[in-house]
Amino acid sequence: MITGKLQKLKMVAYKDNSYKDKLGTHEVLFNPDQLEDFIEIQYDKKNRKKGKSTNFKYVGTSSTKFKLNLLFDGTGIYGVGKDVKSQIKDFKELTVDLKGETHKPPTVEIIWGDFLFKGLLTSLKLTYTLFKADGAPLRAKGEATFHSSLTEKERVLKENTNSPDLTHTRVVKAGDTLPLLTKEIYGKESYYLEVARFNKLKNFRMLTPGTKLYFPPLDKAS
Repeated sequence: MITGKLQKLKMVAYKDNSYKDKLGTHEVLFNPDQLEDFIEIQYDKKNRKKGKSTNFKYVGTSSTKFKLNLLFDGTGIYGVGKDVKSQIKDFKELTVDLKGETHKPPTVEIIWGDFLFKGLLTSLKLTYTLFKADGAPLRAKGEATFHSSLTEKERVLKENTNSPDLTHTRVVKAGDTLPLLTKEIYGKESYYLEVARFNKLKNFRMLTPGTKLYFPPLDKAS
């Protein structure tokens, strides 16, 4: 049950998953009464040892699937000035239509209060439920499915089992290199220059054993 002042669900479209080049916005007619967020965790069940039901090898976590029910209404009851066809056209321009530079549909942010989802529309089912005498649609329901599409930095933060969203420390041992330590924390070594700057290292190629290094959240290291 929703309490307090209602806030419309807003969709913001961007050219790609860098979420920088804004293309436009679309607001859902009224607040949805249900949001479905689905995450699938994948395990390799074939290679588990016989007799050990809990010995599943973790393979990975699939992208989050998000489902949203939409309403397009042209009766005027809700104060929407555009007809149903125009409303659907506006929605498709921000979620379905291919863009010239990227040759794919836009990525979108779905925002509702504190809820935020970033991804791509992967399916859309439209059901027309009310018509004028001449056959023009007066109302339609939309079932939209989105899959998450993150920036590279967000993907590393999400996938790395060492939780690089928290600050980590390492004490340098003989044979350690900054790229290898960076890969251990963030899942890839390409952030070693940012880590070097954060720790104010004069020569990151020659680490002194016993030195304590800090590996901050990626947004602070960048």
